[in-house]
Amino acid sequence: MVDVCLVLENTYPQVTGGVSRWVHDLTTGLPELSFAVAHLHEDGGESAPARYAPPANVAPIVRVGLDPERLGAPPRLLLSCPKRASTTPFRPALRAPSGRPPARLGTAHSCSPSTDSPGSRRALASRAA
Repeated sequence: MVDVCLVLENTYPQVTGGVSRWVHDLTTGLPELSFAVAHLHEDGGESAPARYAPPANVAPIVRVGLDPERLGAPPRLLLSCPKRASTTPFRPALRAPSGRPPARLGTAHSCSPSTDSPGSRRALASRAA
């Protein structure tokens, strides 16, 4: 069991700077905590070489492939709300045990009252790489 799970999209450890640098500083700066990293990437894409060597307190990184064709949201719907394009597939995973989104995640749910779309289910059912 790990203390902290980080869900990252196309960043650490393959990309330098920005979020990747912050993640590396966080994990190396808190050696008393253990970390898991779920690296979200587009299916079929080759993995870039690692730019950071994860420290010992980071469990082996799990690569999760997301197939954009399986997301199922019509382009016009995504264009009508840019936040939806990035949050819709993960809304069910962000739900609190009560079934309501935690207050701090309110912006992820601001585009639509629906948090259980067919696109969400398909994205979450995509295979791990």
